[in-house]
Amino acid sequence: GSPPDAIYTFKHALVQDAAYDSLLFSRRRELHARVVNALERLHRGPQEDHAELLAYHAQRGVLWDKALIYYGLAGRKANERSAYKEAIGFLEAGLEVIGHLPESEQTTRQGIDIRLDLRPGLGATGQYERIFDTLSEAEALAQSIDDRRTAAVIGVDKTHVLYQRGYLEEAMETGRGAVELARELDDVRLQIGASANLGMAHFFHGDFHLAAEIAGEHAERLKREFRHERLGTTGTSSSHWLGNLAGMHALLGEFDIAMGYGEEACGIADETEKPFDVAMSGTWLGFVLTTAGRLREATDRLELSLKAAEENDLAFLAPWAANHLGCAYALTNQPEKANAILLSASRQAEKLGLLLVYIWCLNSQSLASLEAREFADAVRHAKDALHLARHHKTEWLELLAMQRLGAAYAGMDAGRPGEAKRFLLQAVELAKRLAARPDLAHCQRLLGELYRKQRCEQDARRQLSAASDLYRSMGMTFWLSRTEALLANESSISE
Repeated sequence: GSPPDAIYTFKHALVQDAAYDSLLFSRRRELHARVVNALERLHRGPQEDHAELLAYHAQRGVLWDKALIYYGLAGRKANERSAYKEAIGFLEAGLEVIGHLPESEQTTRQGIDIRLDLRPGLGATGQYERIFDTLSEAEALAQSIDDRRTAAVIGVDKTHVLYQRGYLEEAMETGRGAVELARELDDVRLQIGASANLGMAHFFHGDFHLAAEIAGEHAERLKREFRHERLGTTGTSSSHWLGNLAGMHALLGEFDIAMGYGEEACGIADETEKPFDVAMSGTWLGFVLTTAGRLREATDRLELSLKAAEENDLAFLAPWAANHLGCAYALTNQPEKANAILLSASRQAEKLGLLLVYIWCLNSQSLASLEAREFADAVRHAKDALHLARHHKTEWLELLAMQRLGAAYAGMDAGRPGEAKRFLLQAVELAKRLAARPDLAHCQRLLGELYRKQRCEQDARRQLSAASDLYRSMGMTFWLSRTEALLANESSISE
């Protein structure tokens, strides 16, 4: 073009770098500061759309206060569009900038905000140890200025991190404190988040009814007034937490309620079109479908969820989706696919320090081995899961491990009926105490099969009939048909 409207470019980036490096630091700083002022004049009003460029020039122009503001804006904008790695980069740059500013209450609050804004990106990428450290830093800053509301926010987030890493008792204690403080502050948003995370801590502990009661308190508000909001979560809170509720009701055998929550969560994800929402809601709905025995639907849903997680670098969600998909593959007679995906999921969960999904993956690997009649491998995986589940006091995952061990010992060629019966009877009692009706039915079916092998037909029929009644009452037709076939097949049995 012609001056004054001409545009000038460098023929090569190296020429540009050399020209830039030839400038004195004072001159560079002056030019960057002028660019910031020019951009602010050009784009009056909200600067979110230009925050990255403004932050870059403000930092190099030594306009530290502006650089901090714009890096914060850029980070929050990146979080909203699910660009989590970019968000982390911007927010980390913001933390560096804070070191150049004088200490004040305003700077302290900005430091807290930057650290809290890091949580979604670190969560999506599975950096849970780092999340905890970052939250602890924010907590110390909040205490220094007696900021109780921020203390409650941090309590909510710490509850999530603690239960994901397997520290369930600490998670429940922290969660109860967050709920109490949120109520004292009369902050509905905080109450919703605190209840949702405390509910999940109880879920993995095995308190399913209590978990559903706590987490379900605000379900209707999530569906309506907070439908598209992000209340401190990585994705849209309603899609995330309604999905959690779906899983809770599935393990209670309340599949109508579970499907309602799962489909609502997926519907919200369709509205937001955010990859995290799609992957998270689909993972929970896929889990519900797998638990109910609707395996073709589950496979389709979970394959889409895993694809969304992998394509968008959602490292946290990938092992969850892969775990449930591996179970669906195992139950539909696809052992090679099941084993490959479950091995990958368990390794990723272990690497990320996501202990609960790692234990779950071990149980799922045991299931895949059972379906392939590789009983020694089933025992090995289930023993590892049982040891970890008991150590971390997650009774539901302990129940799964005992169920798998009982089935594996019963299936071995040499047979270890004493150990099989011991584990299955323990699993039955635990399933009753947890009100885990689908797992109770599975344990009764497996006990019935074991008694039949031992030619104890009366005991076998009692257990198989009880399992059949439970499956029928919950609409679990996949396992009902298996159980009814066993009940019908008595020709080879003699008392």
